[in-house]
Amino acid sequence: VEEYTIDNFYFTHGHKELDDDKARLKTVIIGHEHPSISIRDSIGFISKFPCFLIGPLSTGGTLIILPAMSIYASGVTVTLDRDMYLSPITRRYGVVEKFKPYIFSEEIGVLELPTLDNLIDIVSTSSS
Repeated sequence: VEEYTIDNFYFTHGHKELDDDKARLKTVIIGHEHPSISIRDSIGFISKFPCFLIGPLSTGGTLIILPAMSIYASGVTVTLDRDMYLSPITRRYGVVEKFKPYIFSEEIGVLELPTLDNLIDIVSTSSS
């Protein structure tokens, strides 16, 4: 099954365009991007963490982007540059600057970070 809708939730891989009717659903859940966040500390050390990325759609709904589920795939670094995202859904409908990364760690649980527009000073722009 390539896509699935239940109630107001739409699940899809995320590699194809989304029609406006689906984009108006309350919640769209995709993979494809496999986001990670690279955080630079005060001395310049960069750590990369797979993360869930959750934020508004321009249509009024919410986009949830799932991280890579493999320990061997660290994911694509999140950015404020909409054109750098792989998914046409993210590029067309995502309000990228208002996306929030959520890091999950067995040691600390869930860490909710501020929106991307507020992380500009600690988010690394490198693609490593």
